[in-house]
Amino acid sequence: MSEAPATPRPDKTKIHRLRPYVALLDFDGLLCDMEPFPAYELADRESPGRWRRFFGHTSEAAPIAAGMELVQALDRVGWHCSVSSTRPSWSGHAVAHHGEPEGK
Repeated sequence: MSEAPATPRPDKTKIHRLRPYVALLDFDGLLCDMEPFPAYELADRESPGRWRRFFGHTSEAAPIAAGMELVQALDRVGWHCSVSSTRPSWSGHAVAHHGEPEGK
């Protein structure tokens, strides 16, 4: 009895080009450590502008190494990254400032 011919395996390079992958990453807690700021900026719930002051600290916040490594690893394998945040658009510069892969 003869064996059935092997089914050809698809070329993974072609599949990758046909199906780009996307990772949706959360800004706070994965990419940016805002832990030091809420205690004194958000404590007074009646204070006008408290969220604006809190978000103003975004560029001062330390990047989270594991999150930055994840973004770079995903970029190396060709995944596209998108960042999810409820932050105002004016605070988005911090993503590029802290770890967007070169040329992105």
